[in-house]
Amino acid sequence: MITMAGRPIRMALRTTLLALSMLAWSTPSQTKDDDALLVLARLKTAYLFNIAKFVSWPGDLDTVTLCISGDGNVASLSRALEGRDIGGGRTLVVRTGAEAGDGCAIYYEDQDYHTLGAEGGFPSYSLTISDADGALGKGFAIQLFMEREKLRFAVNADVVRGAGYQISANLLRLARTPG
Repeated sequence: MITMAGRPIRMALRTTLLALSMLAWSTPSQTKDDDALLVLARLKTAYLFNIAKFVSWPGDLDTVTLCISGDGNVASLSRALEGRDIGGGRTLVVRTGAEAGDGCAIYYEDQDYHTLGAEGGFPSYSLTISDADGALGKGFAIQLFMEREKLRFAVNADVVRGAGYQISANLLRLARTPG
């Protein structure tokens, strides 16, 4: 059985997502709409961090660069992930806005900031993720979406098969189909 820090990977992923979800609800804000948007941004940030833990890239990467288009809540919250350990001796480097681009192991395009898209010339080792409707059909590897008031993700198997990275089978089993 594949384990992470002595625990099964699935249990570690669920525990991490639960802990980050609880953190998302712990901060007061001005309005219900603002609160809901901030909670959703925190959950998306948690998903990006946890997805990074379950992907392997060719070669010995000491750092994994997460690039985020735009300057919204996900970009702001992701800056707190800078330097965090994602397992295997790898640390996360975060670039946002104009810094995003070259050298991205993970590229996230927020639905409110359509910039490059998956066709933006990223190398095959770049894992592309978006929360925009129809992202999988536009060549993104992973799409984040809401289903019954829960954040879920779907995987474009064709993109992943031809990619220069590998996604853990444990993570792939958690993927859903956007409905």
